[in-house]
Amino acid sequence: LMSMSVSLVTGYLFVSSFMPQQRSIFSFLLFKVSLSIGLGFGISSCSFFIYLLLFNNLGNGFILVDIIFLAFSILLFVYKKRESYYSLSFESTSVSALKPVMMKVVSILFVIMVIGVFFALTLKSIKTPHGYQDATAVYNMRARFFFRGGEQWIDAFRIVWSNPSYPLLLPGVVAGFWKYAGTDTTLVPVIVTMLFTFSTVGLLFSSLSFMRGKSQGILAAFLLLSSTIFVQCGVNQMADVPVGFFYLSTIILFCLKENFSSNYYPMLILAGVTTGLAAWTKNEGILFLLSVLVANALLVIPIKGWKTF
Repeated sequence: LMSMSVSLVTGYLFVSSFMPQQRSIFSFLLFKVSLSIGLGFGISSCSFFIYLLLFNNLGNGFILVDIIFLAFSILLFVYKKRESYYSLSFESTSVSALKPVMMKVVSILFVIMVIGVFFALTLKSIKTPHGYQDATAVYNMRARFFFRGGEQWIDAFRIVWSNPSYPLLLPGVVAGFWKYAGTDTTLVPVIVTMLFTFSTVGLLFSSLSFMRGKSQGILAAFLLLSSTIFVQCGVNQMADVPVGFFYLSTIILFCLKENFSSNYYPMLILAGVTTGLAAWTKNEGILFLLSVLVANALLVIPIKGWKTF
């Protein structure tokens, strides 16, 4: 709980530092909380691996790296508080909303679905706590090498059939939380992947709610939770849901930056971080990073020139 709290607080402060300053702390709250879960885990994974590379052993000192990242996020957040407040009006397309009665029915059904999916994931995780396929053969196994291997942690990359080229976001964050806990409990990867699953839903719901209206947000989140593949990948502890989270985050942040009336550029920093973390999650994320750079260049340079890009 302590390790995850440090990670989530770091992520929240980092996200808040690059979001437009608002008078109420509840502005964009669900969006910021959902985004901070993925970014907090990504930062924890990076700090863990930085320590492992520097000292070639997983000692208790890696907690200091987490504290350094937390302190940096606090300083960034405090500095950002000095900025003036932004009154942002999103230039949304007019979308017909659901009737009040229908909206209540859909909202109730959505809450029931969220609760049902949570219990289904919990029961499935109890039955298969080690995950499935890539989780057992790659991500969780590599995390155990990092946690138990001492100075031989590098041997995790010498097992050919375990895909040594796979990036290390999930193994890094799981092994780091295991070090805090003092044991490689299966509870950690279960919680990490469940948080990624529900934060993806929260991210989709919250972003569409203030871009296109609450009815569109709740319908989109409803459809996402209805996808058995999405839910199954989450409970199987695969990296597909985390990398999808970073894909979605990047697209949303670019969309917000382009459509907010004030054209708030610091959000591009968050988009850059989420794009980089996508590459740190799966090999497909590296292609996504290149695609984002090329697509952004093709869209921005003809209109605003090289300096803006």
